[in-house]
Amino acid sequence: MLKSITYCLVLFLSWDSLGSLAKHSSVCLLHDQPNQCGAFCLQALRPMIDHIAFHQKKLNESQTKLDRMEGQLSDLKNSLDQKEASCENAISHNLQTKLEAIERQLSAMQELLSKANKKSINTHPYNRIGSRLIYVENENYRNWEQAEAFCRGINGHLITIQNNSELSALDEKLERNTGYWLGITDVAKKGEFVSVASGKPAPFFDWAFPQPNAFGNVYDCVTLYSGKMFNLSCSKVLHFICEATFD
Repeated sequence: MLKSITYCLVLFLSWDSLGSLAKHSSVCLLHDQPNQCGAFCLQALRPMIDHIAFHQKKLNESQTKLDRMEGQLSDLKNSLDQKEASCENAISHNLQTKLEAIERQLSAMQELLSKANKKSINTHPYNRIGSRLIYVENENYRNWEQAEAFCRGINGHLITIQNNSELSALDEKLERNTGYWLGITDVAKKGEFVSVASGKPAPFFDWAFPQPNAFGNVYDCVTLYSGKMFNLSCSKVLHFICEATFD
């Protein structure tokens, strides 16, 4: 009997304590667990959610600014590339213009120099016979090598007659029965008469019969005598004819 009374008393006190705790504490007594817990958790997490949303907004604003800055940088780069290309084109055009001006000046200077050189050449001994400047030596006698050296000293060579009309015009200025050295020789190779002025085969011959003389190896130089050509020993001394290497 006593045990029953004790059990009831403990049960009563426990129930009273729970009621008092429920009334004076913040313990959540769940009557509708899904709804009550969701609302409670949402309320508890609201500051954190608001904080995340705030920073997400800031991040979105920063990303927008970054995108705008990237666009501006891209536009600036394109503008700089265009200006660089424009500057390169302008510099290239300017350099080309200056180069062309320098080339024109050099060309003008070369022309003036050429004219000055022509003026400085002594043309006094030469006379125009036909289409060329020619000097006829009727006073002094020289062998073939001495005659060629003299012609080089007055800016010329022993003459190489080009054709029959030139021979006719020249023959009118020469003394009769007198030999004149020409600038033709076969010293290099027997039988191949070349022009001393060009180093090429002479373009014209009017040999006297039975010339050219092939006797031995001494008749290597060509002379003009009374309008006809002969080959003689280069050591003989004769008058001579020079042609100018300028005109």
